[in-house]
Amino acid sequence: MTAVLAVLSIVTIPLPTGVPVTLQTFAMAFCGYVLGWKLGGASSALYLILGAIGVPVYAGMSGGFGALLGPAGGFIFGFIPMAMLCGAGIKKASGQTIRFGIAGLAVCHAFGVVQFSIVTGNTIPASFLAVSVPYIVKDVISVVVAEILGVAVRKALSAAHVMNSEPQHNHRAFLKNQKIKTRDRHPDNLPGVCLFLFCQADIRNPLRYLPDSVKVFRSSSGYLKNVQNAFHTVSKF
Repeated sequence: MTAVLAVLSIVTIPLPTGVPVTLQTFAMAFCGYVLGWKLGGASSALYLILGAIGVPVYAGMSGGFGALLGPAGGFIFGFIPMAMLCGAGIKKASGQTIRFGIAGLAVCHAFGVVQFSIVTGNTIPASFLAVSVPYIVKDVISVVVAEILGVAVRKALSAAHVMNSEPQHNHRAFLKNQKIKTRDRHPDNLPGVCLFLFCQADIRNPLRYLPDSVKVFRSSSGYLKNVQNAFHTVSKF
């Protein structure tokens, strides 16, 4: 999803204010609606980090800390709470979902206006008129369209069992059947078990079984041997 954010950011219409017209607002809202507030926020944060270290993923294929500290940088920071609020509304009624998205948009614009005011030395009202008002209609439409498409995509993924709240396999039953216990010292298939547990994490909680994986893996004294046998072992699953 971070790649989608980067691609949609390439489409840019520059304006004299230094804050271009992009598809970022749509992309961030769509990200939140599809992934939920946790992964939506994480994807947006990853997008911010990639741009900060110099990867050209920001508007107009720009990147670096200079972009974050520039006139439009506040909007980039505001994308994270925006995606999270959009994601937080996916389990609400239809009208509530849109309200959460609009609330996220308002937070994003607040970040943008405040930073623009600080960087340019303009007052908050003047900054609001310069970098928020001209974009409000376009951004509201973007959030609404993102909600419609995002909810549809999320339902399709759920129907395809890609976003099930529970994994298809019971990891504890699997361990029991394989006679694997955390106190066992030398089970040959520990790497496979660790990978199995980790891969069973559903899309909404990718670290769900990481603690179990760590406990099982740490119970073995043959770390290096297990790592060396990992590729051979995982083929059994």
